[in-house]
Amino acid sequence: MPPVQTDLSATPWRKVDVLAQLRANFGSYTSDIAHASQCLINVEQAVKVCEALAKKPRSKDHRIGLQNQRRRLSCQIDQLKSLLAPIRKLPPEITGRIFSFCCLESELAKRISCNVVRLSQVCYGWRELARSTPALWSSISIDLSQSLHSLDTVQAMVTTHLSLSKQRPLCLILIADGLSDLDIAKVVLERFIKHCSRWESIALHGPVE
Repeated sequence: MPPVQTDLSATPWRKVDVLAQLRANFGSYTSDIAHASQCLINVEQAVKVCEALAKKPRSKDHRIGLQNQRRRLSCQIDQLKSLLAPIRKLPPEITGRIFSFCCLESELAKRISCNVVRLSQVCYGWRELARSTPALWSSISIDLSQSLHSLDTVQAMVTTHLSLSKQRPLCLILIADGLSDLDIAKVVLERFIKHCSRWESIALHGPVE
């Protein structure tokens, strides 16, 4: 059965491009919202055509073709609605403020809990916004008594946070209860000391002996 005709094929908002825009700066960072809105209308109209055709007597092959076409169009509708979601229309300043409420502290212990990194993996726009907001990177807690992470992993986390926090005051916690933790703790503390002029608070916990 021939596919239901829409004018989507004549626009740059085909499926692959929508996915690319979902990962990019679309929304408050670009102005082509009207075009995407029109594409959404077109696809919704195409779904109605599929539904109307499905009500008429059809062969099994035609019914399967219509079902497949409707599924593809429904997927495009979901993607376009995501592209036009209100969160993408917020100014970066407000989005950054929202980020600050869920990025209170980055923690490395048994697991790495780093919400700012998770946010930066959503799309290019959020990545750039997160990496250019120093406050999101200025609070670090390293608990080596629970950590099984390598020195390279710990160093990478500490270095990234110290770099992206720019000149923001730092809130730091370092825990190293076992003697086996001291080598990594020494490296981390050396990194912290290089930024001592920015310390707002620091808590150090080590073995008694």
